[in-house]
Amino acid sequence: MYKFTNKNQLSLPLAVFLVNDTYDYDSRDTAISTTAMLRSVRSIILSMQHDTLEKEVDIIDLAASKLGTAFHDACESAWKNPEALKIALTAIGKEDWQNRIKINSKVLSKDSDNHSARSHSKHSADCR
Repeated sequence: MYKFTNKNQLSLPLAVFLVNDTYDYDSRDTAISTTAMLRSVRSIILSMQHDTLEKEVDIIDLAASKLGTAFHDACESAWKNPEALKIALTAIGKEDWQNRIKINSKVLSKDSDNHSARSHSKHSADCR
């Protein structure tokens, strides 16, 4: 649980953007994210033992992560629309790649039905 502060008095639209979290978290007690695995075992265990503690975070500290997520989402989106992908590949002289790239179609159909669904680990591309 987080308690957010706004020590830099960021504007309301920017503050809402930074605090809004659309990540698709795994709610299983035994789940450990790939990012968490980069931390030490001691750090992981302590955070799992004290996950109910309220943590204070200034919203400016969310900016880098939020911009990274926005960039990732935009890159992912560029590959999801077959017509837009065809136009983009043609524009950069790679139109012959259109049939060489296979995007996981199950994930695409699921995501196009529900635009809020996000799961980074389930998306894949197969370049032949």
